[in-house]
Amino acid sequence: MNATQLGMFEDMAAGAEQVAPDCPHGRLGRVPKRGQMIISASKRTDIPAFYFSWFMKRVEAGWVDVPNPHRPLRERLTKLERAREKREKDGVVLSASEMVAIDESYRECLTHVSLLPKDVLAIVWWSKNYGVYERFYQKFEQYENQYFHFTINPRRPGFHNELEKGVQPVEEAIRQVGFLAKLPGGPDMVAWRYDPLVFWRDVTTGELDTNWDPEFFSFMCQELTQRGVTKCFTSLADFPDPASPEISNQSKKFVLRVREFFPNTQLRYPSAQEVRDIVGEMHRIAAIHGMFVFPCTEMTMAAYGGSDGTVPGFSRAEGACIDGRLFSKKQKLHTATDSGMAGREDCACSKHLDIGDYVSQECGYGCMYCYANPNHRAYTPARW
Repeated sequence: MNATQLGMFEDMAAGAEQVAPDCPHGRLGRVPKRGQMIISASKRTDIPAFYFSWFMKRVEAGWVDVPNPHRPLRERLTKLERAREKREKDGVVLSASEMVAIDESYRECLTHVSLLPKDVLAIVWWSKNYGVYERFYQKFEQYENQYFHFTINPRRPGFHNELEKGVQPVEEAIRQVGFLAKLPGGPDMVAWRYDPLVFWRDVTTGELDTNWDPEFFSFMCQELTQRGVTKCFTSLADFPDPASPEISNQSKKFVLRVREFFPNTQLRYPSAQEVRDIVGEMHRIAAIHGMFVFPCTEMTMAAYGGSDGTVPGFSRAEGACIDGRLFSKKQKLHTATDSGMAGREDCACSKHLDIGDYVSQECGYGCMYCYANPNHRAYTPARW
């Protein structure tokens, strides 16, 4: 990526209070004015674990240009970058009108996001490791609101560990939760994600298995509620229902990875009774420990919930991973663009801007199920 054009990887000389940022939008005089926005950092990659230094530089610059993840625009941006690299190699000098035309092409592929504190209502973080954040958290004290999603799934031998490669030990993750819970926002600004729930069968033995672990869930509920964290989000992994004739691109990636690297394992969709039993067990355990469990775009699970969302247990109410009402009374649910995506119709989140990039910021974890990490070095057959 070109740091000058995109502000993705290089220190920027401009200060945070610059009037016109040195980017396509700034040079064209077309910097959007959105008012205060919720920043998501990020559902597309693990910024706290792998791109935190980059983000700190962007905060210092006061802005970031985010590549549009829509495939045609992302492919167009890649072509623009290749053309730029060729021009630089050949020493081509552009005229003023040519530079304006190129900036306009870049602008159409990028979303300009202000990171000035006055323009940021909240930063919603997503990660499996906040160790680096813990070292530099003071850099973000200038922001009024921060919310932390922390994914912690069980670690067990066999295929369970293959689902998530390289993640830190549960004990260290719990310690980091304790740190986050003591920040100015308090434990109400921290949520645990037991996400996703994956189901499979052993082809050789026919044995059914899943990463749902009631002992782990009970242990985590006890440990986290002792630290004041009382909210958990969960969902079913995105893979095809055998009864459905369609397979999404996200599902296809997961299926192909398993098929290629674990031929004796076959993903399966849980039966309605299995989902009902798991939700019931989650509800019982969560209620004992004072944990509120919300389904993430999973009305199938919510249908079996035993709580209305105001008391501990598994909620029948919608789960909003990004709940703008925590930051402003003016914010509403069901306003995120995610609800327009296939499989995300039930998303209750508030409107937000995600600043990650699938392509240039590949997540360092090798989570097999992750739609945001299709080209990880562990799973890269050419046909994908």
